[in-house]
Amino acid sequence: MNSTLKKIIIPLLLVVMLPAISYSVYELTSLNETEEMIEEIYVNQLNTVLNSINQYSDLVTAAWTSSLSVALENHQYDLTKLSMNELEPFLNLNRSIVQIVFVDNLDFQKYNLINTGSETGVEELKNIFQSNIEKIERLYRYIEGGYRKIEPLESDNEKTQFLTVIISDERQQVITILEINISTYIQETLRPVILEAAGEEFAIYCISNSDEYKFNFDETVDGKQPDVKSPLWLFPKYELGILLKGRTLSGLIAERTYTNLIIIIIMNLIIVTGVVIIYRTIRKEIKLAQIKSDFVSNVSHELRTPLALISMFAETLEMGRVRSEEKRNEYYQIISQESNRLSRIVNSILSFSKIEAGKRTYNFSLTDINKIVKQIYDNYKFHLENEGFKFIFEAEDNLPEINADSEALSEAIINLIDNAAKYSNDTKEIMLKTYQKNQNVILEVIDKGIGISKDDKEKIFDKFFRVSTGLVHNTKGTGLGLTIVKHVIDAHDAEIELDSKVNEGSTFRIFFKSVKT
Repeated sequence: MNSTLKKIIIPLLLVVMLPAISYSVYELTSLNETEEMIEEIYVNQLNTVLNSINQYSDLVTAAWTSSLSVALENHQYDLTKLSMNELEPFLNLNRSIVQIVFVDNLDFQKYNLINTGSETGVEELKNIFQSNIEKIERLYRYIEGGYRKIEPLESDNEKTQFLTVIISDERQQVITILEINISTYIQETLRPVILEAAGEEFAIYCISNSDEYKFNFDETVDGKQPDVKSPLWLFPKYELGILLKGRTLSGLIAERTYTNLIIIIIMNLIIVTGVVIIYRTIRKEIKLAQIKSDFVSNVSHELRTPLALISMFAETLEMGRVRSEEKRNEYYQIISQESNRLSRIVNSILSFSKIEAGKRTYNFSLTDINKIVKQIYDNYKFHLENEGFKFIFEAEDNLPEINADSEALSEAIINLIDNAAKYSNDTKEIMLKTYQKNQNVILEVIDKGIGISKDDKEKIFDKFFRVSTGLVHNTKGTGLGLTIVKHVIDAHDAEIELDSKVNEGSTFRIFFKSVKT
């Protein structure tokens, strides 16, 4: 059996387990790579959200520049003609602009200042202008390249930001400086686009050393660090931060990694369980096939032996070779015994066949168990005593009746007696005992035989099973007797238990439910 099992299991392991293990190892080794890839995807997504906010700011300032270009063109770039009244509609629409300074080229001596509430004076503006002169000169190079860019200027003011852009035509270039109230700009200009970009999934904030503006925050994100940060292009002192609501990016990645790991483990457990089930099924089937083969061999031997004896003694009698009457009676007795033995073997096989086919039927009626056991005792007493057995029947009087099929129950008890006789050793003693305990009528078949080991107790009622001891191999039998006993007992809604010790004997105890009358 082991050789056959190896031939099946080894290819099964190679076909099923090897790919599964290889895939699992690959997945486990690539978890870090997958985690990094997921993190990169989320970071890119979050950066895209932040970039869209910055790009919106660029579009806003580009629109401002266009509006101011139109105003300058209307006066042919004459700075002196620009007034508060003319720019009032523009300033009303863009309340974050608190001051506009127009400077003729790099000469701050020629300027026009439109103030709508700024506290920044002219001297401070000149200082900011001079300290950022390199940035302003760089804007000229952009203009020469055909590109107009707005540039944030550095200053010590935490509340406002100065932006500069060069507005020009073919004849003249005007440096325009916009002073922006950061708080007003974030709350009125950026807030709507931030809320739209954040949706229900993200929380976004703008933060500097002195100010912090939160958008779409709730208790799930309060106190958490942002997943991604990016500077606010127009306001270098501020940065945008974004984080996932409900969980952090690292938590999301860890959760996904944990989920993938659990899936891999479950998948492998299912595969291993499947292989174990297949292995056990195959092993069971191979073992059953071997047992069936042994059964056929045993039955063949069991049938051949009585047939050979019957044939030999019948032929001897037929040829008249036996002269004494005593010898003839002995031969007749042997023929009768072997015929009965052959009949029992055939009946066992037929009973088992009916059980396997589900065609075994029972005729139940109220029965006195003592009558059934007494009849069996009387029938077997002479035969067992001739074999050297001490055969005892102890019966408790006035037992309640049980609902039983007398013929089937007799077959089960005979099988137990036959087993006790076959597996008795030097101490040949069999006892039948009936008594009542609680609501049960109990029958015991007790012997002083070889006993049954603890490991074999659970298997003795299995079909074809025979206890694997040296004595069993020398004892004739089909391995069906106890299987038939178990089926009969189950059909009677009774229970059977076994007490046994090796080399001390066995007790089969059957519990029948009594019928109250």
